[in-house]
Amino acid sequence: MPAKIIRKEGKKLIIEITVDLEDSMLDSEEAIQAVINEAGNLATEEALKQFDTQGEAMEIDGK
Repeated sequence: MPAKIIRKEGKKLIIEITVDLEDSMLDSEEAIQAVINEAGNLATEEALKQFDTQGEAMEIDGK
């Protein structure tokens, strides 16, 4: 896995990425894009955990 969460500091995430640079610029750009997307997915997953309802019904405007 080229992207991983190293640690959390309060509401900050420290994410490490590893990118394999290729022989062509296009292939390198695609590799960079893939690992950045993976880092974004990890960050989004952690962000969503803040709003987990533990299976309870969600309330909007007290309803």
